[in-house]
Amino acid sequence: MKDWKKLDEVYAYKGYRSLVQKTFELPNGTVARYDIIDGSSFVSIVAITKDNRVLLTSEYRPGPEKVMNSFPAGYIDEGEKPIDAARRELLEETGYKAGKLTFIKEVTNAYTHVRKLTFLATDCEKIAGQQLEEDEFLEIFSIPLKDLKSFLLNPTTDNFVNVDCGFLALEHLSS
Repeated sequence: MKDWKKLDEVYAYKGYRSLVQKTFELPNGTVARYDIIDGSSFVSIVAITKDNRVLLTSEYRPGPEKVMNSFPAGYIDEGEKPIDAARRELLEETGYKAGKLTFIKEVTNAYTHVRKLTFLATDCEKIAGQQLEEDEFLEIFSIPLKDLKSFLLNPTTDNFVNVDCGFLALEHLSS
């Protein structure tokens, strides 16, 4: 499989999330345009406390217009190393500090420039209160690590944002 030939790339919209329109010549010679979401890359942290509880966040999400649960996550600031962003976001969102922080995997979706970098934080301990930004409103809760797999697999749970990170962490822990 060869890369397609890019003919054009323009911003259709610039905002919190931007939309880029890319035009390609396909292998059969036809021309097609694709809408690509552009934005900042982010870290997602599967955080496990010293007493084997998994830290989760609950936050209203404007896309689906409902409260969604996820692992702590946040943008990587310009010039910031991803591992430093993971440390910072974990502390800001939860007040916890990781005893050990391990990079697991980077994931990019097909129609976005945004990269998600998954980290596993173990031996986490509470050292401060939340330090949320002005437009951040989230609550923290936890579940036992032993229940994480069934939590992720529950077919009635339709409000969890980053299921893939949980399975990557569980696989990493089991190896």
